[in-house]
Amino acid sequence: MLPSETFVSYANRGMGINEWTSSVPVRPLCMLTFASVLKGMQALGTDVHFIDDALMKKACKENPHGPNWLLHSFMPDAVCKELE
Repeated sequence: MLPSETFVSYANRGMGINEWTSSVPVRPLCMLTFASVLKGMQALGTDVHFIDDALMKKACKENPHGPNWLLHSFMPDAVCKELE
């Protein structure tokens, strides 16, 4: 965990609302350890979704502005081509 005092977000510079930076070095307050990455993500409130190959192929073929536009935006083109 990091102290928040020196962190700022610059939405006008293309950063999202969840992107924060500090211009000075920051010393961690403590370290959290989890049994796995999945357990850590879930403990911190991340929604985790698992998909199979068929759904991944479908997402790659759909319009990037359709229902899966967010998923598509995180997929490198190479992954989509590899699944074809």
